[in-house]
Amino acid sequence: MGQSETSPPSAAGHQVTRSVTATASVALREMILRGEFSPGEHLVEASLAERLSVSRTPVRAALAAAHQAGLLEYGIHRGYTVRLFNVQELVDAYEARGLLEGAICRSIAENGLPLQAEMRMRNALDSVRRLLAGTEHVDGLARERWRELNAQYHETLTEQSGNGTLVRLLRDLQQTAMAAPVVTSYDAALLTTYNDQHQTILDCLVRRQGGRAEHLMREHVLFAAEQLAATLDGGTQARSEQAT
Repeated sequence: MGQSETSPPSAAGHQVTRSVTATASVALREMILRGEFSPGEHLVEASLAERLSVSRTPVRAALAAAHQAGLLEYGIHRGYTVRLFNVQELVDAYEARGLLEGAICRSIAENGLPLQAEMRMRNALDSVRRLLAGTEHVDGLARERWRELNAQYHETLTEQSGNGTLVRLLRDLQQTAMAAPVVTSYDAALLTTYNDQHQTILDCLVRRQGGRAEHLMREHVLFAAEQLAATLDGGTQARSEQAT
């Protein structure tokens, strides 16, 4: 007997559906983080489906995932809109993140950093140095690569925590901190400074200098918050001047 029209989809079909949904979710998240939508902009399923070359079903899942990550707001009568973050809210998120990452660094330094984790972090540092060599401004694929390497460094630290609650809190804060429009400068000199700070923190972890590692990580995250705040404030002022 042939397969009926009401037979459940195959495992391969489920896999394809999951893959399309995951791809759409990643693509939408990157579009939001790149600032391709204005704060408060209403996102229309049909337009997104056409833009992403997928059906509306994975778009709905992508919108729900972006909302869960704190990138979008949802209203019953308006649907999904791009979340507007004020500067103080972002700075507060960075400050809390610095406290948690600092505590993780202290714990790792006191308990010892596994060699595999150390090598993964060193690989990220070395790759960033090669990426930034001989350039003044990072854009396009190089920018995306820098973000991946930066995440690799911080995520390796997070994975070593061993405290599930701390990790969940930290990842929620990281989502909030990343949800601002990506207007932060990708000046190579600034990114080199971030990488040098990463190197110093790693040196402290290897030397098991817990207190110093905690302090330096907190300072590193706060420094990044100051750079973001200055950029956002500058952008707000520029838009205000254009409007007048």
